[in-house]
Amino acid sequence: MKRKTLATIAIATLLLVLMIWSFGSSAATNHENAPEQNPGAAQQSSAVFQDQDEQEPDADLGKFGSRVNRDEYLRARDEYIGLKRGISPGHPFDPTLRGRAIEQMDRQEKNSRLESIVNGDLTPAAGGTWTAIGPAPLPNGVGSSPTSGRVTAIAVDPTNSQKVYLGTAQGGVWRSTDGGTTWTSIFDNAQSMAIGALAVAPSSPTTLYVGTGEFNSCGDCFFGVGLYRIDSADTAATLVGPINPQQTIGNLTYNVFNGRSITKILVHPTDPATIWVSTARGVGGSGANALGQVPTLATRGVYRSTNAIGPATGPGAVTFQKLTVNTDNSPDTPATGNADVVDMVMEPGTPDNILVGVIGLTSGLGGIYRTANATAATPTFSQVYAASTTGPPATTTGIRISLAINKVGSTVTAYAATSGTPTATSGCTTANSGAIRKQVDPFNSSSTWTTQVTG
Repeated sequence: MKRKTLATIAIATLLLVLMIWSFGSSAATNHENAPEQNPGAAQQSSAVFQDQDEQEPDADLGKFGSRVNRDEYLRARDEYIGLKRGISPGHPFDPTLRGRAIEQMDRQEKNSRLESIVNGDLTPAAGGTWTAIGPAPLPNGVGSSPTSGRVTAIAVDPTNSQKVYLGTAQGGVWRSTDGGTTWTSIFDNAQSMAIGALAVAPSSPTTLYVGTGEFNSCGDCFFGVGLYRIDSADTAATLVGPINPQQTIGNLTYNVFNGRSITKILVHPTDPATIWVSTARGVGGSGANALGQVPTLATRGVYRSTNAIGPATGPGAVTFQKLTVNTDNSPDTPATGNADVVDMVMEPGTPDNILVGVIGLTSGLGGIYRTANATAATPTFSQVYAASTTGPPATTTGIRISLAINKVGSTVTAYAATSGTPTATSGCTTANSGAIRKQVDPFNSSSTWTTQVTG
């Protein structure tokens, strides 16, 4: 008995030694061969993975970090995410592909529910009772504070401040009828949950315009599918859209919001059918790639519709006119411009007077533009502030602008927050950390736009 036990122990020990030797040999071989296969990648990977604690696993690669080149893995992951969003590597970019897939899915789901109901099935899959489980704030979303994601737009009913609409980065549109105490999702059936702009029609406050696509220059700020109109937004919330008509503008034909994000919507104070919509770039995937070219992508800028209360498609469908703010980066003839328009404001009660903020791609063309005939057949725009910063580095391109406007009596005051370098705030001189500018009577004067407000 003792001899059998000793023999068993000896065999087990021998097997264990062989396994350890085999594992060590394999690891050594892989380690030696890796630099020969791609020495540059190995050095880069080594530099990327160095940290205070070299034993800490890479969050992106997990337990397989030692077997995969990090850059190659991230590239493959971006391609996979792109496929989920309708972006196929090596193929022409089609921003409408995801929308068509959602429409097909909706048809299949409706057919499935009808079949289930006919067969007597009232489970949740057939449209039966559901129990809400979210969304809800993450208790440790940012540091130790509860977080529920980015809010990208807010609109308040001008006739009832208890009615509030909220747009989110990837959570659709939410409605509150009690001043924000409780919220209801009203955008679940839309083709995009990325929201860039909201606007309530002042003369028809049950009409809510929704601009899809978030422009915030980040890797998870995804482009949208165009414009939606929500009729009876405060009660039944009927979605009309996506509104994204194909039109010929100059020598190019494209869907006017293809692959873009809607940054602002202005509504005529007395005519809910007349709206102005500004657009900027959208991205796809964690690599923040603005894929594609014009056309199929739409040119960026300001679009105006005078029949925005019409149907999304078919007879009488909504149409848009491209307004020429400037001709920066124009691919079309005649030139209508193709630069990010990041914000617009209208003088309260005066739809002809509009200020526009443009991120310049060509030196001297970015900044603030104004029009005093926005309702004319062909509105004209003039530059009243050429965005620039003394740096470092000094630049006249890539400067973002956010606008606000107020009117008390006959006095109109406009403000602009620009991403330049502050020069009038003691103790705050960090490059490109932002500045505030103010202009009184902005549609007749531009004398103080260049002067920063002291902070």
